[in-house]
Order: sequence, then structure tokens, then C-alpha cells
Amino acid sequence: MTIFREAQDEHLEPWVHYVPISMGATELEETMNFFTASPSGQRISRDIAEAGRYAAMHYLREIDADIITLRILLELGRVLKE
Repeated sequence: MTIFREAQDEHLEPWVHYVPISMGATELEETMNFFTASPSGQRISRDIAEAGRYAAMHYLREIDADIITLRILLELGRVLKE
């Protein structure tokens, strides 16, 4: 959920490495309910988390993590300003 193109986009697939959420986050509550309340959702979320962790350990360099953190802070500033 960002306006910036991410450096790791070419390595990450939605619903495999992360859960895509729209800019408005209108589906966030329903998505969280699915992942926390249903056994199949918990299983899927565990698989996504493990794939995301693997991708982070194998595809991201320390500088990439720094850039991602900076972009998250910029996004947070933009959201809080609105």
C-alpha cells in the first residue's frame, strides 16, 4: 500500500509473499478477520509469512531495508498530513 514503486517488486508476488491492500484499506478489516478467525486463513497467513520471510532473507540487502524504512516513514508522514 504505497505510492512508490518498490525495489523488491520484481521478486515479490502478491498473495505469495505479502497480502495486497488497497490505498484506501477498505478491505483491511475483512482481510484481518479472515486471517485470524478461520483455520484456513491462519494456515494461508502462515504460508504467506514464511514465504515473505524467506524472500526478505534472500532478496533484500541491508540498504534495501533502509530504503524501505525511509519510504514507509515518508508514506506515514503523507497519511498523517491528510
